[in-house]
Amino acid sequence: MCDLEATKKTPTKKDFQHQNFCQVCGDGRHLHRCMSCPISYHPDCIGATSLSGVRRVCTHHRCCVCSKNHAACGGFLFPCQSCANSYCEDCLPSEGVRLLGRCERFEELGYDTTKYFAYIHCSSSCEMHARNKFNWRPKKNRDEKAFCPEDIDTSYAFGKREHKKKNICPSANLI
Repeated sequence: MCDLEATKKTPTKKDFQHQNFCQVCGDGRHLHRCMSCPISYHPDCIGATSLSGVRRVCTHHRCCVCSKNHAACGGFLFPCQSCANSYCEDCLPSEGVRLLGRCERFEELGYDTTKYFAYIHCSSSCEMHARNKFNWRPKKNRDEKAFCPEDIDTSYAFGKREHKKKNICPSANLI
């Protein structure tokens, strides 16, 4: 006889905290919490007009242009760290977007930000909001010189011997 209890999936516990303000308006009163990520929101702010229209997940889990969820758009969405917008790859704005990858403020709340998302700033105003509200700063580029390996003589593989070594790496001559 088969034990049906053993085949049922056990719901997974969400081991993350939620932000204490609405992702859209910034107010911290009467918040609803997303069941899938740390976002908190007001139903009115995300377009839910009645209690039956209140979503259990926030707007970061659907493309704001075509409404596809992450499963329908190849398993990956691009939510904005600063606003309620999220995009699939096909609908991602072609200009003014900064790819962040991970979202450090959500990771501080215990959320894995790289499983289904690559976070972005969807506009310059969202990037300015992240600087002012979340103290976000772009990562600085390292001032390291490019590494060029030593020349490798592969002429033996072609029945030839190299007579003169040439360094084809332009940065090797800059040192």
